[in-house]
Amino acid sequence: MYSLKVQTIRTFDELDSIKNHWLELEKKDTQSFIYQSWDWNRLWCEHVLAHNNKTTLDIKLIEDSSGKTLALLPFFKTSLAGPLLRITQFLGHKMSSRNTVLISEPNDHALADEIVHLMINDLGRNDLLHLRHLSSESLFTQAMIKKNLAVPQCKSLWVANNPNITDQLSRLGKSSRKALRKAKNRLAKDFDYKVTVSSPTTFSQAFDDWYTLHALRFQTKRRQTLLTGYNLDFLKAVTSSPARAANFQIISLQVDNKTIAAKLLINDQARCFAYLSGFDPEFSRYAPARVLMSELMRHAFEDLNCETVDFGPGYEQNKYEWSPSANLNYSCCLGGKGVYIKSLTALYRHAFHKRLPPV
Repeated sequence: MYSLKVQTIRTFDELDSIKNHWLELEKKDTQSFIYQSWDWNRLWCEHVLAHNNKTTLDIKLIEDSSGKTLALLPFFKTSLAGPLLRITQFLGHKMSSRNTVLISEPNDHALADEIVHLMINDLGRNDLLHLRHLSSESLFTQAMIKKNLAVPQCKSLWVANNPNITDQLSRLGKSSRKALRKAKNRLAKDFDYKVTVSSPTTFSQAFDDWYTLHALRFQTKRRQTLLTGYNLDFLKAVTSSPARAANFQIISLQVDNKTIAAKLLINDQARCFAYLSGFDPEFSRYAPARVLMSELMRHAFEDLNCETVDFGPGYEQNKYEWSPSANLNYSCCLGGKGVYIKSLTALYRHAFHKRLPPV
């Protein structure tokens, strides 16, 4: 049983004062990735949170009775309808598909249980806690599942490095593999094509080309990408940050020196996250997205020595063509004390899950 103290961080000055605590937890928590890092979250606060006057920091720094830092809960609050409803969510809202908290002892089940207990008891009468894309590998998530506080949100897909696989196309089924080989042969016949990986000096231009294709993909589908405005400013900032630039690359498919498909990848702790992509619909007959995915896996396993390639949420059916393994991402939607907030939370939870595809 732990005796825990909680410090709530609400201002940017207070946030900067705990930087060393945050960095210390990053080193200790082997279940965290770049999405839980100081650089990712501090830049998100600066470029996104700071521009919304309805949001405030609500970070919880948890210490034991001696002042030793045990955990950090990277949250923020959004006020809706004035003080009548306050929604607590993860920093980096919607920019990560692998969320958790930072814990100094990532294998300490008792500590994870205490943190969950403390978090729930901290909810006020008008507070609604909504945590998305909770990683099933996290002890924090497992503690929530054990208490029936988290439910499946979606599948999380990944493929492992297999030294016996020398051609990533072999991961496809027979018909898909045959179709993709035909598309690559057609591409080679019609164009002089190549696959390129950005370097520090070419990253900025590669980023612009990638984003143009990403936006074009959504425009063609008559959908709006979330990667606009302040979210785009944040991603530009974090990918060019001196502390984190080495984690990012753009892999591109070019024909006659024109980029027709590109994907932003994040390399962190031997895991390659296939983050976001885009391609030119005019070249669809050449299956550019699938050609690029096979090249991304080859690059991740052979050049970057990654152990896994993380496809992220399993919402798109094309990801399943590569015979991925699957975990679950979870979500938590929980109201504070009182009939009013619990009734409102039930409606909110229903609306959220109604929009999700079946797991």
